[in-house]
Amino acid sequence: MSFLSDLFQFIEKGGWVAYVLAVLTLGLWYAMGFRFFYLRSKQIDIPPRQAAQDGKIEGEDLLSEALFRIKNLAGQSLSDLELAFHLETTRFIQKINEQRQWIRSIVVVAPLLGLLGTVIGMIETFDSLQDQALFSQSGGIAGGISQALITTEMGLVVAIPGLLIGRYLDRRQEEMLDYLEQFKHQILSLKGSV
Repeated sequence: MSFLSDLFQFIEKGGWVAYVLAVLTLGLWYAMGFRFFYLRSKQIDIPPRQAAQDGKIEGEDLLSEALFRIKNLAGQSLSDLELAFHLETTRFIQKINEQRQWIRSIVVVAPLLGLLGTVIGMIETFDSLQDQALFSQSGGIAGGISQALITTEMGLVVAIPGLLIGRYLDRRQEEMLDYLEQFKHQILSLKGSV
């Protein structure tokens, strides 16, 4: 329980900007968890050619579902199969991109909010210099500088992991889209050779 009380005290020292950053942190981790959940797949370990020929589609993830639906249409005409690929790829991209924009926006906004908190903290520092006598200024100065540094730190702590994990998830998305495209070519080549 001490950790939570320390965390809330830390956020409280950062002022209202720190509360906004705390909420953004929760939103960021939710969005990244959502994307990670949809970008997991065991199917990528099976070569697309083998999956197309053997019909070996494993897992209950988004990619496997798309491949399974496409594989079930393999007996259809070439134009129906191409349409199915287009529809499944579009559906797949829409689903995995749902939280992508939120992640990118939070990663960009968090350091700016941290900077805003820095400016607010420094304004409070200068106000305390102006309003207080020389002997009582140290408390106001320290509080303003502390607020400035806390929000700067929080903005960076939110943005840096979000940026790194977001890039990893983007690479994972590209791998899955490449796999889907390779699977498409394998199915179409099998269809053409029949």
